[in-house]
Amino acid sequence: VGSSLLDCEDAFEISSDNKRIAVADGVSQSFAAQIWAQKLVKGLMLGQNNQDLENLISTTATDWKITVDTLMGPEATWNIKKKAEDGAQATFVAVALEDSKDSLAWHAELIGDSIVVEIVSSVNGTEKVTVYPPNYSEILEQNPETVSSQKPFIRGTIYSHNGKLSKGSQLLVMTDALAKFLSKTLTSGVSITAVFPFLFDAEELQDSSFETWVDHQRPKDLDDDDLTLVQVVYG
Repeated sequence: VGSSLLDCEDAFEISSDNKRIAVADGVSQSFAAQIWAQKLVKGLMLGQNNQDLENLISTTATDWKITVDTLMGPEATWNIKKKAEDGAQATFVAVALEDSKDSLAWHAELIGDSIVVEIVSSVNGTEKVTVYPPNYSEILEQNPETVSSQKPFIRGTIYSHNGKLSKGSQLLVMTDALAKFLSKTLTSGVSITAVFPFLFDAEELQDSSFETWVDHQRPKDLDDDDLTLVQVVYG
């Protein structure tokens, strides 16, 4: 609230060509986190296994440094240079999708407190909701593990998850503020429809529906933080 989109330190990238999604959340306390998150999601479009990720993060870190050095210029003060040397941090989720005859396979790699949610609809109208990583409630209570623009680039564990969507099912990728809201509200007996009603509105995917819901939830129930949500509806 009170901030513009220019202040947002979340970033996302979607490639319909190679069926990839990436979401990153820059850590505000780190230096040039917004630039790091933006460059990270672009880099994550290019690979999807642990070996690829390490190389891509290293290459992206070099790109980040070139950009930051250019923006700082030669007149930057010593304390600014020191912050740049400490680098930027971010969490991320990278998802690869593979379409088959009657299902959509997905593979996600992630680190930190951004999460993936699989919603499988049944014939009787109920939904089975699975959150990845499974221990996300514990992760949300800790300082998040991250990837950094400085060595060591991977500061924690990158987790991998696989799934398959049948027709009528959904996949959500979201940053931590929405994940925390989900953790608090999706208790036993509560439908995902009640938690995120905008997912199932007649005018689904309309920005106004999501924004209206966010404005209604802040600041009492939803953290006043950057929010990013990517929704994949299959079939």
